[in-house]
Amino acid sequence: MQIRKKFEEEIAIDSIYSFKTTRINPAQYDCLRNRLISLTGIELGDNKQTLIETRLSKRLSVLKLDSFTQYINYLEKDPNEISNFVNSLTTNKTDWFREATHFSYLTKQVLPSIEILPRSNSADQTLYLWSAASSSGEEAYSLAITMREYLKDSKQDFRIFGTDIDSEILSKAINARYNEENIRQQVPPEYRNKYFSKLANQTKNCIQVSSELSSRTKFRQYNLVEGKLPTEIKFDVIFLRNVLIYFSRTTIETVINGMIKNLRPGGYLFIGHSESLSGLSIPLIHVSESVYRLVP
Repeated sequence: MQIRKKFEEEIAIDSIYSFKTTRINPAQYDCLRNRLISLTGIELGDNKQTLIETRLSKRLSVLKLDSFTQYINYLEKDPNEISNFVNSLTTNKTDWFREATHFSYLTKQVLPSIEILPRSNSADQTLYLWSAASSSGEEAYSLAITMREYLKDSKQDFRIFGTDIDSEILSKAINARYNEENIRQQVPPEYRNKYFSKLANQTKNCIQVSSELSSRTKFRQYNLVEGKLPTEIKFDVIFLRNVLIYFSRTTIETVINGMIKNLRPGGYLFIGHSESLSGLSIPLIHVSESVYRLVP
């Protein structure tokens, strides 16, 4: 699958830039990948020793540790290291308007249908969207652009909520500054001119998301396997894309059932094109390719 290919490419890149990689034995590998499963639900296969060796060797170097046994002991004794451990092993591949057919379906099919759904709080007509694996923010801001364009002649407002388990990558999303070349390649020109601006006294390769979008987009660290989002918001749309491939079927079912507690009846869930919820015990109906709906 394409996502798996990208995952392997990241490992290869890590290997190029790692000048000293500590070796890991099978017992250490099993211990660390089981710890990752318990913390995040992410399951690494039997052939991912290189991933752990390369990415965690950087932590061993920072902590001046000589072996993975020492690191395992350190991880057990210092809870503050857990976030560094998780951040090191999570994959953050993302693009602007990734899987573009989803954004088209959102505009043409989803938004016209959810605008007419009844709301428990009739005073709040805001549309709420959740980017549940937001990484460095490109997906969340792509949603914000899509919503702003769709609602440009409407008095209705929207809010985008982005979450990710990786605290380091979330700081990039909150900062809302991106590589100008990536935006030039991935964002349509009419959107680049409207929703991005160059920064004074910054390098020419850095560009800023407009306050019009960032003021409507908030980010928070959240672990999907925890099962309860710390908000009472009922979202109209949830994007949970290209993360389920790292979970077991049991974990996927648990995560989805936890997430839809925050999905409004009639709301939509988008997953990645290479992912499926087929055969799971969940109260969603399949309405389009990798798109599901909670029955109104």
